Amino acid sequence: MEASVTEETPETHPQSPVPPKSPAQNRRRIAAILGAVAVLVAALVYGFITIDRLGWEFFNKGSEILITLSRTAAAARAGDTEALRLHYSSNYSGQTLGLNSRTLIDERDGIRVYAFGQTPEKATRQDAMSEWRTYLDGFSEVEEVGLYIHRLER
Repeated sequence: MEASVTEETPETHPQSPVPPKSPAQNRRRIAAILGAVAVLVAALVYGFITIDRLGWEFFNKGSEILITLSRTAAAARAGDTEALRLHYSSNYSGQTLGLNSRTLIDERDGIRVYAFGQTPEKATRQDAMSEWRTYLDGFSEVEEVGLYIHRLER
């Protein structure tokens, strides 16, 4: 058995076809990578800040709505239609709440449950106040009034 030794020459083992990068090219490549990373980090930070801001806006709007509903309910409980009027814009135009269009849906043990029947009629601020006044005058005493968000629309 013979062992053969091959001598490496430039012809049998050519150098890599890609020449080595110069220090200036390496610096440019590193700068480009760092720049891309910085842009990505900035975009993420901006996104997180935006999401956080929108979350706080949503939370604060909800808090404002709850405060307004609580004040409106307190005014209704007290029978204070003047305070209720302040919760309606002077140019209010909408539908009635149906406070005076009740339908009995259940009665058990002397407790009656009614559903309000909203009418398609347009109402002004004065109509809304009249509706509240008529509704509240129908009770000898109001122990509790609760107003709740049913649905939010944009």
